[in-house]
Amino acid sequence: MVKSETSLIGSKTDTTFNVIGGIPFPSYSEHAIEYTQQLEEQPEFFGNISLGYDIAGFSGRVSVFHQSEYFRSFSPSKRSDRVIAAYTRVDLALKQKITDNISVQLNLNNLTNIKEENLLNNQVNGYKILRSSSLYGLTADLGVRVDL
Repeated sequence: MVKSETSLIGSKTDTTFNVIGGIPFPSYSEHAIEYTQQLEEQPEFFGNISLGYDIAGFSGRVSVFHQSEYFRSFSPSKRSDRVIAAYTRVDLALKQKITDNISVQLNLNNLTNIKEENLLNNQVNGYKILRSSSLYGLTADLGVRVDL
């Protein structure tokens, strides 16, 4: 787990109304404020857990990788922050020894078929909009290893 934050100085606009002749006229004033926020490009939680089994010439591994949502960049107005969505991916690796010198390997990646999503986050009004989404699907690698 990663706890990362920074202190920043920003500004806040206060609006007051002066009533002249029954008509309200707005008056704006800016003042400095200090606030803390998460650092860019720093997911708060990420991790990888693997579970494996070996017997005779067979080896198998299941791996789960999780990454929490994080800010890619912040906007000055807090209305168009860029966010990378959280995801969890599962991979599988298998290896079978055929002879003392030959083995076959199979790697299956992204068994959960996750999407990588880029979001626009409006912190002021409290909503997120999908900007882009990439779905890479399941990929596989098959190989033969020959030891000489």
